[in-house]
Amino acid sequence: MRNEPDGKNYSIGGMYIEFDNSGSAAAVPTVSRDESLSYYSNLNAGNVNQDYLRVPLIATASANSDSATFALDNKAIFYAQTEGATGIHGLAFGTGSKVFGCGLVAYRSSSDASQDLIFSRSYFATANQLDKATGSQVGITWDIQLS
Repeated sequence: MRNEPDGKNYSIGGMYIEFDNSGSAAAVPTVSRDESLSYYSNLNAGNVNQDYLRVPLIATASANSDSATFALDNKAIFYAQTEGATGIHGLAFGTGSKVFGCGLVAYRSSSDASQDLIFSRSYFATANQLDKATGSQVGITWDIQLS
């Protein structure tokens, strides 16, 4: 998560926000540790109603989960928000789109997604998937706690 040793950017720079336009809740996929960008590259091929947005972080923060145990902050907090009307594979993102998952991503190049590194992926249970409402965006807060 540092920008060393080769001088390239490895810090978390954004999120991939997955959405579904089928009109019903999306099935939560099984995450495999060996998956990388190939999961996102093939997302729309596996389900024509699904796509994702590549969005930059809008803010970061840090916090201390237990000041009696940790002298310094041990929690990284990342904030992102949907933006745009079209997913990476060309599927419309708008009213009725259902956000069902996200990935925390290191952007080694802001203009070249092929260099992105997936740090982690997470999915919302069926009851917690978020509908995009007219005139609004979906915001996501993601905490990573180090112990």
